[in-house]
Amino acid sequence: MGVQLPMPTVFSHALLGYAAAQAATARRAPPRDLALAAALLPVLPDADVLFMRWIPYEHPFGHRGCSHSLFFAAVVGALGALLVRPARETLGGRRWAAALFLFAVVASHGVLDALTDGGLGIEFFFPFDATRYFLPWAPIPVAPLNPGWFFSGRMFTDRDFWRELLLLWPVAAAPIAWRRLPGWGGRLAAGLCAALGVAAWAWACSERWGG
Repeated sequence: MGVQLPMPTVFSHALLGYAAAQAATARRAPPRDLALAAALLPVLPDADVLFMRWIPYEHPFGHRGCSHSLFFAAVVGALGALLVRPARETLGGRRWAAALFLFAVVASHGVLDALTDGGLGIEFFFPFDATRYFLPWAPIPVAPLNPGWFFSGRMFTDRDFWRELLLLWPVAAAPIAWRRLPGWGGRLAAGLCAALGVAAWAWACSERWGG
């Protein structure tokens, strides 16, 4: 299975960011650069795995350390807002609104990782506090850090991957379907995705509380 790190797959982080960009629009699809930034920037915190050979996991700069912090999300959000076009129909055309939005989608990475079921917690409050935190509930299983698992097709036979997909992807698919599919077909698809997402989280809650 390769090295186990407590994180959802990069696909989920990217899809949820892209979905957030769709949900943030008033009347039209978001500008392409904003949608692209919203999909790519939530994946950026996991770049810290490239340095695991030299920086221990538990180090403040290790995996799930500073790059998963709210401070990092704020810096990336501010820089990202300088590069995207928040059109009038998206975030009111304001750069500060784009910065807040991108901060939120980058910070979502740490929040999702804090919902996983293993490893060290998230260093949310770097550089002021090196404590690592988990959320009280961890319904999302770990994903292997192994390119072969991602691209060989093995992930599609992994029950944990399907659990992640069921919990996260319908939630993301709902605003995408609403925005991208025309007319009542899009609304119906969005409603079905939302219903599936609610059912998946209700099922996870029933496991948590023994219902």
